[in-house]
Amino acid sequence: MDGGQTHFWLGDGITPVGFTATTAPSVGDYDVMGFTWGSGVLNQYLNDLNNGQSTYTVTPADGGTPLRIGSRDDLVTQLKGDVAEVLIYQPALLKTGVHHLGIATTLTYQRCDRPAILSSRNKAGALPPLA
Repeated sequence: MDGGQTHFWLGDGITPVGFTATTAPSVGDYDVMGFTWGSGVLNQYLNDLNNGQSTYTVTPADGGTPLRIGSRDDLVTQLKGDVAEVLIYQPALLKTGVHHLGIATTLTYQRCDRPAILSSRNKAGALPPLA
């Protein structure tokens, strides 16, 4: 993270391209973060809201290195915090799938003394249908 924002790296097996999220996750709270990419578009999500969209021109490929979550390949930068669960889907979830997964994981991992972090609520607290 740089200034608290998450970075997502995507590459063609030779050249990695980094994408920085718009907003940093809150400190001391449970957050649901997600990433999707395909057709030249990368989206980052934070608590069910889009947290940055970028385009890319590389053809994603495996560089033969391990998947790193919370660290760079040099192991210098380390995640400060906890990771409750990592889920990887192939193919990527659509927006409705990301939305429902965010609700499910929030309800699973939220602390009982806090309300669930759901950013898609109306005044009555009900979840609106997705467009």
